[in-house]
Amino acid sequence: INSIDDAIKANMRICTWETASSGAYARTQYPQGIYVDKESEHEGLLGVRNGECDLALLSLKSWEEYEVSREHNGDCNLVWIGRVVKFVEAGFALKNDAGLLCTSLIHDVLNLHLVELLSDGFIENAWKEHFSKTQDIDCNAE
Repeated sequence: INSIDDAIKANMRICTWETASSGAYARTQYPQGIYVDKESEHEGLLGVRNGECDLALLSLKSWEEYEVSREHNGDCNLVWIGRVVKFVEAGFALKNDAGLLCTSLIHDVLNLHLVELLSDGFIENAWKEHFSKTQDIDCNAE
């Protein structure tokens, strides 16, 4: 299996978090898929472990966290297959106004600081630190 198209052609059951953008995107772009609705990505991956689904559609950061989690991948037998279905950057939302409440200024200031945090490597380092604290298995260990 190298793509979601391959999974659909093989009649694989796909766990998705229906209300997440990934679940909505899959259902829109690949309506012929066999989808199993889950309450979260966590539940989707557990659905793969218990045989309810053949694969789960997850965000990259969720996979990176679950891959090194004993609860999700305790046997180290879950693997990433295929490619990214769709790359979507996350962000934050502020209600826009006509200049009366300064939300445009707040948006620009927050955006500036987030861009700076990204460019100086802080965000990537924060993710690495988070993963190192939550990791409880090492599937790459000999």
